[in-house]
Amino acid sequence: MPHFDKIGYDVTLVELRHPSRATEAFKDLGVEVTNLGRGKYNPITLIDLIKIIRRENADIIHCHGYGSSTFCRVAGLITRTPVVIHEHMIDQFTPRHMVLMDKALSPLTSKAIAVSGAVKIFMNTKRGIPLGKIDVIHNGLPTEYCNRYSEEEKVKIRFGLDVSDTYPVITVTGRLDHVKGHEVLIRALSILADSEMPYICLIVGDGELMPSLQKLAKDLGVSEHTRFLGFRTDISEILSITDIMVISSYSEGCSLALLEGMAAGTAIVSTAVGGIPEMVDDKETALLIKPGDPKAMSCALETLIKDKTFRRKLGAQAKKVCEENYLITQTISRFIELYQQLLMNR
Repeated sequence: MPHFDKIGYDVTLVELRHPSRATEAFKDLGVEVTNLGRGKYNPITLIDLIKIIRRENADIIHCHGYGSSTFCRVAGLITRTPVVIHEHMIDQFTPRHMVLMDKALSPLTSKAIAVSGAVKIFMNTKRGIPLGKIDVIHNGLPTEYCNRYSEEEKVKIRFGLDVSDTYPVITVTGRLDHVKGHEVLIRALSILADSEMPYICLIVGDGELMPSLQKLAKDLGVSEHTRFLGFRTDISEILSITDIMVISSYSEGCSLALLEGMAAGTAIVSTAVGGIPEMVDDKETALLIKPGDPKAMSCALETLIKDKTFRRKLGAQAKKVCEENYLITQTISRFIELYQQLLMNR
């Protein structure tokens, strides 16, 4: 959003619910947030949105999330404002009533954005949006994620995390949710421990599965090699001292964690799900495995732990691909093209 201010676009951010952690993150960036504070199915949300659209004289409504997509398409119809639906994930467990509502509102979609080709197929088959209305625009990272850290800086980061340089560092980032497959990683770590492979694993993120994952690590005898760091905002610093990044998900749209690892030049072991195989090539920019397979993950990790040259090669090639294709400036340019197309057709 700060990038839009620099190119003459005035963006008003509206959060349908009460203030959240995301609200605070936006405020830290200097972005104003309007919180409606409405419940999930509160019809007053529609009235609130119509008032804001008219007050701001909005030219385009850009929606993220099911609630936003539902209310804003109706608001767009009433105010005659184009509506863009932006989908970030593949949700195979969407309740039937939400699927029916989504398909009923599909004709009110002016354009749609899918963060990967896999998500585009999902939007067409499950959300009922015609393929011709859907553009694939991958997520983009801020350029600072590509920053290189000096050895002196890395020593300080290691000291702050209490991580020595004795063992290879494995890192996974993301919310502690079943879909992210953390339990598969922990089981893979136990296989590594059984084969006496050296490592330290940093699990970055928070969520309701924290206690059960910590118990699993203890039960499998890997808790001494595993650190649960909780929610962090210094991801690029943590990745700068990471030797291997893991994506253990069962489902992904366009994984931001994957992009962060690529930007950091870190060797990556990832499940081949959703849009991930579109972004990295097996044995060229990452090692890809099937989801839910601790043995396959442990084998991939062992390969990279043993072969320092190979993991550095993977990381360097992934960083190059990220810098050429997945930075925020490229994403913003694609958004502007789509917006201009909508404005010309009004």
